[in-house]
Amino acid sequence: MFNLTFQSFEWWLAFVVLGAMSAALIYVSGRIEKKKNLFLAMRMVVYALLFLILFQPSKTVFEKSGDKPVVAFLVDTSMSMKVEDPAERFSYVKDFLKDNGLLKAHHYMPCIFSFSAGSQRTTVQNVLSSSPEGRITDIALSLSQVQQEFRGRIMQGVVLVSDGAHNGTGDPVEVAASLKVPVYTVGVGNEEGFNDLQIAGIRVSDFAFKNTPVDADVQINVFGFQGTKIPVILKCENEVIQTKNLDVKDKSESIKIVFRFTPRTVGTFNYTVAIPPYRSELTLKNNTRTFSLRVLRDKIRVLYICGQPSWEYSFLRNFLKGDPSVELVSFIILRNPENITIVPEDQLSLIPFPTEEIFTREIFNFDLAIMENFTYSRFGIPLSYLAKIREFVLAGGGFLMLGGDNSFGRGGYKDTPIDDILPVVMNGWDEDIVAGQFKMRVAQSGHPILQLSDDEKETRRVWEEMPILDSCNKFIGAKPGAVVLGVHPMARNENGNLVILSVCDAGKGRVMAMASNSTWRWSFEMAAKGKSSYYYNRFWYQAVRWLIKAQDMKLVHLTSDKKVYSRNEDIKLNVRVFDEYYRPNNNARVTVCVLNPQGRSIELGAAVALPGSEGEYELGCEEGTEGRYEFSATAQKAGRRLGSDKITCEVSSPSLELENAQINENLLRAIADATGAKYFHISDFRRDSINFPVLKAEETLMKRKVSVWANPAAYILLAVLLVAEWYIRRRAGLM
Repeated sequence: MFNLTFQSFEWWLAFVVLGAMSAALIYVSGRIEKKKNLFLAMRMVVYALLFLILFQPSKTVFEKSGDKPVVAFLVDTSMSMKVEDPAERFSYVKDFLKDNGLLKAHHYMPCIFSFSAGSQRTTVQNVLSSSPEGRITDIALSLSQVQQEFRGRIMQGVVLVSDGAHNGTGDPVEVAASLKVPVYTVGVGNEEGFNDLQIAGIRVSDFAFKNTPVDADVQINVFGFQGTKIPVILKCENEVIQTKNLDVKDKSESIKIVFRFTPRTVGTFNYTVAIPPYRSELTLKNNTRTFSLRVLRDKIRVLYICGQPSWEYSFLRNFLKGDPSVELVSFIILRNPENITIVPEDQLSLIPFPTEEIFTREIFNFDLAIMENFTYSRFGIPLSYLAKIREFVLAGGGFLMLGGDNSFGRGGYKDTPIDDILPVVMNGWDEDIVAGQFKMRVAQSGHPILQLSDDEKETRRVWEEMPILDSCNKFIGAKPGAVVLGVHPMARNENGNLVILSVCDAGKGRVMAMASNSTWRWSFEMAAKGKSSYYYNRFWYQAVRWLIKAQDMKLVHLTSDKKVYSRNEDIKLNVRVFDEYYRPNNNARVTVCVLNPQGRSIELGAAVALPGSEGEYELGCEEGTEGRYEFSATAQKAGRRLGSDKITCEVSSPSLELENAQINENLLRAIADATGAKYFHISDFRRDSINFPVLKAEETLMKRKVSVWANPAAYILLAVLLVAEWYIRRRAGLM
């Protein structure tokens, strides 16, 4: 059968044009001199040949295909096929493929495909020597790709060998039905009698508030283990928070447990829910699950204890009460025990001072504790209560002590647990009070507590114009490691100008000592001059946030470009460093360490300062092992530690394969039923139960087009004619 067609015009137009050109050639040839003008006739033939090639003629041929109908064998090579129940599932598949009569039939061509996220043409030998490593089982996409592979050929059927653990996006039953051929399914896996513990899901908020309970709902699927108590553990980083027991009663059940916990520290933390491994389990990959929780401050909880009424208490209390982000609990002592008065006790205070409750139980629910002009000894407060304050600070709390007749050394705090955390060296009970007014001289205007303007020059000018203070406690000096922010302009001792304002780190917390309790003048006297209390408010706003370690007050900031990385992906770490005066530091030595999933700590080396940056350093790290990595960065300047920060990252290749590792016989049966085929378990597969339809010979006719013009002989003829024409013209003397 032969049809001649043209791609540009109708075939009849091409023949008309070609006939006209041939007639013209005959006419011209008859009128020209035979030897001299023969080249004109040859040129007309060349033009005619070029014209035909231009229209690109082709012929359509119908013929019988020599290929046999195709039967596609799809073999699941995803990770779930590595599950042992009791032997590895893929070992059963290999036995199935060895000496299988289906692969040796004569009336169809068997084609082998491996599939996981998609299908890939392979051979039986390759399957037998391979290992299932695919991280997704997409049966729908794999069937669709096989259909595309054999478009234009006849498919006689499909044999699908899988555990049915489909976790792709399409509907395998719908795609299988669209093939219009029987899809026989062969299930691999132990439907009965297997044991497995699966953490199926965790429902928890992405963020929580400090000191506010959080609920984490954990869904656990249990197969087997009936009559067993299974412990479930909740960890924060590496610390066990809670353990709950599952009382398994049925052979197969889904159990929900709720972990309620209270975050005590602000930041982002990684939590892990884990079930101890049991040897008889189907897989151990689904025994753990992690989630991240960002802990925020709902309110900054401040405890303020004042030994007696004062202007300082009045102004500072009003400021704290006016800050919507602060929750203030304050106590003021209206009368010391040694004061003699005939006024009844219940008329001196509206609320009794709950000493034991505050110092033993409630202290850890606060972010900042303030003591102003308060002596513990007059109220029978034992040193063990002061030890609780020290413990509170070392665990991450903030502490502020303001001066006065009953503060610091005069309050009896020397050689107590409070002395251990203060940034100043105190005198004893005989500590002097330096009388008289003075203007505090700022020593470090770049520190965030003292930055009253975004411009450093403006900050210094503001402090020069700030009102005077009145009297102060006389310290011996600052402790090593403390930062002195302000000094007395005139009063001195053997260590220099008297320390007025100083700060330090203590454990995980921070401490501030203010030798005078007259900062209220910074607000009062500004108002007397017709100015606002802006700078007074800003000073205390920044002091409070520095003491509680607000995120923007850290000296070292470690960040990564992502939280979850794929295997062998480069982890990019960025470190921002400030010096003790909160100026960007480009000359620090920044070292980064990593704690890998095996619990081994490795120093990655020194981070490199970015050219032209403001205290920024960068370091890359490539990790290939899956798991959680904890990175810590430490910055030093001239041998002195500036601070540190840490973050955690996950390295994983996301996989749904092992979350529900049991065989899905229901899906495999549905695929077979939708295509008029049958489902078999691989253990009871019977070759004689598979009947592919017999195809008629005419069903294998194939239609194809053959290009007539795309023939090398046409181009050779064209070249010969052009060369001949040139030769004739040369011999005739026409060139």
